[in-house]
Amino acid sequence: MRRAGKIVGMKSQYIGSCVSNPFDDPETLENVIDSATEITRNAFLSSCDATEDLIQSMLEFPFDYGFYQSEHEGNTIYFFTHSAIEHFFA
Repeated sequence: MRRAGKIVGMKSQYIGSCVSNPFDDPETLENVIDSATEITRNAFLSSCDATEDLIQSMLEFPFDYGFYQSEHEGNTIYFFTHSAIEHFFA
């Protein structure tokens, strides 16, 4: 089953950071970040395909990360912040 171009049950994949702007438009990047809702680390990890190294770092330094959910063109966007950089998954 697909929902907005994504197979239901498939975890979101990393698409880039705010430095490379995966949305190709500064205004879209700003809107995705500004309209985000904070979520738990567990909610983020259950929805996103994170590497083992990333997961280990999140567990070792839990207060260094923030987790968020937003929307763009009808698709759910997840991201985490670390060292003031947003890392996006879709």
